Amino acid sequence: MRKLFLLFVIGLTQLTGCASQMMMSAKNQSLPVLHADKSRIVFMRSSLHGTVVSEGLYEVINEKPKFIAVLANKNKFFIDMKPGNHDFMSIGSGARFLQGNFKAGKTYYVATTPRGWPGINFALHPFSKSSQSKFKINSSEFKTMLAETVLVESSPEATKWGESIQSKVNSVFSVEWPIWKNKSGNFKAPYTIMSNDGI
Repeated sequence: MRKLFLLFVIGLTQLTGCASQMMMSAKNQSLPVLHADKSRIVFMRSSLHGTVVSEGLYEVINEKPKFIAVLANKNKFFIDMKPGNHDFMSIGSGARFLQGNFKAGKTYYVATTPRGWPGINFALHPFSKSSQSKFKINSSEFKTMLAETVLVESSPEATKWGESIQSKVNSVFSVEWPIWKNKSGNFKAPYTIMSNDGI
């Protein structure tokens, strides 16, 4: 069973490299005005490690992963959503998760950071207002990442690709999601967006 799971993961890692070609640079590189009744999450990736592997991004809705984007290095991507609690997942050589409570009219930023070798996972670290966080919203690192990443948007081709690998993603999710849910609050804390982290 474990060997079969690893084969699924290897296949996904290879496929995400191809899918990154389907994302398009946004014509307007400024984030649009956020509607007052919506929340926004912005995923940003800028690293010297794992640059050849692209990252699949998913929102977990009703205990199921829904494809939203593929994120290559030096890119950023956003989605707007209803305020409240949301869960997200990254896919590289394994699944990693992020949970959060989002306020209306607020924008939340997440650094996706590659970890591991030769298998690359993508940890999802929220930029926080907390002085205890390694990823601070008022830091020079945040400003640099925001400035040097290119805003990308999805395309019909990317959506079609996401649908084509959904069964493989579901297989990885079915293994990793229960593990994440059973983790302690202390373990999940660095991967949790607090409502007051929005700007």
